[in-house]
Amino acid sequence: MAATWCGSTAGCRATPVPDTPTVDGVNLRARLALISDGTTRPITNMLDVDGDETDDPADAVSVVCGGPDAAGRDCWWALDLADYDVVTEVH
Repeated sequence: MAATWCGSTAGCRATPVPDTPTVDGVNLRARLALISDGTTRPITNMLDVDGDETDDPADAVSVVCGGPDAAGRDCWWALDLADYDVVTEVH
């Protein structure tokens, strides 16, 4: 799954730079992304099919997530949710 990575020192790239963590999964209800390094980052924006911001996870087709990593670098990802398998919630 391709994601866009932006860092304060690296600029934006179409593909992650080497050793840059990737997003392994997202929880839209909790607004969290699970990062490959074992951490989580907040989902800051959810967008619907028209590109408008939404707070409804059912309407979200893409998300932006990120924030500072342990080293203080800003790491951001723009994700197309079609790249992820859908898993229903277990209550």
